[in-house]
Amino acid sequence: MKIKKRLGLRFALKNPQTGEIKFEAKGDVGDGLYYESKDKLISKIIKTKGTGYYWLSDIKDPHW
Repeated sequence: MKIKKRLGLRFALKNPQTGEIKFEAKGDVGDGLYYESKDKLISKIIKTKGTGYYWLSDIKDPHW
């Protein structure tokens, strides 16, 4: 397990049906706890400057 400061600010929810994007609220620290797998996916994402998008289908109206 590893911790990365402000990691959460690099990710946003993106609704695949509407295209709506939700970032964490301003002022949130956005620190992240993650497991570094053999493919080192999170480390690769951290090295980029872009935003990672994901969707949690079980949460119908995500908010923060």
